[in-house]
Amino acid sequence: MSLTSAGLRHYNGKPYLPTHEMFTETVASATAQTHANLGSEGKIIFDELCQRYMDNPTVKRVDSTRKNYIIIQRALSELLGADKYVHEIGRKEFTKLRNLYPIH
Repeated sequence: MSLTSAGLRHYNGKPYLPTHEMFTETVASATAQTHANLGSEGKIIFDELCQRYMDNPTVKRVDSTRKNYIIIQRALSELLGADKYVHEIGRKEFTKLRNLYPIH
């Protein structure tokens, strides 16, 4: 079966029915929770989000992993702009990224 949205909704020919709340909760409740996690305004800049991710004390990362993440973060910061709000990142920015490194 092809990797289309219709194909992804099936597993071994049977309908895929996710049970995890990440896949079943409504978009409105997920958006509300995300905004609650980001603060009163629901806004956060890209670099701050990356820093929060790297500083998460519940995840252990080895130095080589941290170095690899930093390389990607710096490249994305250059492309997007270090002070770009996460909620402003959209299709245009990802199209720009895709066009920089086309897969052939």
